[in-house]
Amino acid sequence: MQSKFKDIRYDRVQPATKAKHRTHIAFLTVNGDTESALLAELKKRHPKEGIELVSYKK
Repeated sequence: MQSKFKDIRYDRVQPATKAKHRTHIAFLTVNGDTESALLAELKKRHPKEGIELVSYKK
């Protein structure tokens, strides 16, 4: 089942320096409807960085 998430805000954490960069995506369609499915999709987009989810809407 696919779900549409809106107004996604998350921090990308650099592994070496632990610097955080706030990132925003307006719309994203994800296979699955849970927060873990959203995190998995964001980790696919940024495989070398840590992800900290800040907020989102369904």
